[in-house]
Amino acid sequence: MKQYFSLLLIFVLMGWSPHVFGANAKPLGSPDKPIRVALLIDKMDMFWTHFVRIMNVAANQLKMDVQVYHGHESHLAMIQKAEQLALSPDRPDVLMFKSFKGNGPQIMQMAARHQVKTFAVNASLELKPGEAAAWPHLIGELLPDDVQAGYELVKALRAEMRNKNIAHVHLIAINGDQADSPARLRAIGLRRAVSEFKDITLHQVIADAWTAPTAPEQFELLKKRYPMINAVWAGNDAIALRVVEKAKTMDYVLGQNLFIGGIDSSPEGLAAIKKREMVTSVGGHILDGARSLIVLYDYFKLGQFKEKLWMTPMVPVTLANVDAYRRIIDPQSSTPVDFTQYSKWLHPKASYDFNFLKD
Repeated sequence: MKQYFSLLLIFVLMGWSPHVFGANAKPLGSPDKPIRVALLIDKMDMFWTHFVRIMNVAANQLKMDVQVYHGHESHLAMIQKAEQLALSPDRPDVLMFKSFKGNGPQIMQMAARHQVKTFAVNASLELKPGEAAAWPHLIGELLPDDVQAGYELVKALRAEMRNKNIAHVHLIAINGDQADSPARLRAIGLRRAVSEFKDITLHQVIADAWTAPTAPEQFELLKKRYPMINAVWAGNDAIALRVVEKAKTMDYVLGQNLFIGGIDSSPEGLAAIKKREMVTSVGGHILDGARSLIVLYDYFKLGQFKEKLWMTPMVPVTLANVDAYRRIIDPQSSTPVDFTQYSKWLHPKASYDFNFLKD
C-alpha cells in the first residue's frame, strides 16, 4: 500500500490543476473535420523525438491531425516557417510553437496579423501579468516548471550521495543553450538549491548546446581543474549521457564516486538510471505534447478557457520509481496510455491530472 501511494503521488504531481472554462463557452471546431495542429520547434533532437512520438499517440486517439516543422536551430527560420503556415491555403487550426531565443512575440505578432490561433509549449513567452489578454489569438501556454527542475535535480543528487554516506557534494553544472529560456530558468533552480545546503559546493557552471557536442571534453577539463568533483548537474539528459560516456573512460565508478543527473526523463535517461549510470532524471514535460493536444481538443469542443497558463510540475525519477515511468514512455511499451480519458469533452468529470495508474 505504501509503494502504491508513493507511485500515485508521483503521477498526481506530474499533472496540473484543472482549468475553468468560460461561462459562455461555445464549441469552436467542426464536428466533421479533425482539428489540425502544426507544431513548430527549433530542432528535432532526442527530447523532441520522444515528445513528438508520444504526442502522435494522443493525436491518433483523439483523431487530430498533427504536422511537425523545425527551424534547424534558427529562430529566424522558425518565424519564416510560421508565416508560410499562416499564409497557406491549407493552414492549421492552431500553430503550436516553442519560443526559441525569444522569438515567441514575433511569431504571435505574425499570427495575430493573419488571425491564426497559437499555443506555446516548452518555453515561456515571458509575458507580464495580464499581458496574455492583449493576444486574443493566444489560446495559452503549457510549460514545464524549469526552475523546479533545476532545483529538484540538485536535491536528488544530494539525497543519493547522503545515502552513500558522502559528506560533501562537490558539484559542477553543464547547462544547455543560454540563449534558450529553459536553460536560464533551470540555472536559477540550481543556484537556489545550492544556496540552501551547506554541504554543497558549486565549483563552476558552464554551457553547451542542448545536443551536448562538447560536454565530454568540458567535463574532462573541469575534472583537471577540480579533481574533487563527485557530482554533475546536467541541463538535460543528452548532456548527462555524454558525461556518462566520458566518465566511464576515467577513474570513476558511477553511482559510487561520481553521481550524474539530468533533466528530461527521456527513455535513454531512464535506461541509464536502470543501469545505475545516472542517479536521476527530472521530468514530466516529455508528455506535454500529449497534454497540449488534450487542452486544444477540449478548447475546440467546449470553447475558450479562462486560464491561459498551465505549468507541468517536474518530478525526479530515480531507481525507486523508474520502472513505473518507463512503462509509460518507453517506445516498446505494449500498453500505451489512453489519453482520451483526460478530455473533459469526452469525460465531463475527468481531470487533467494524468494519473496513469488507473490505465
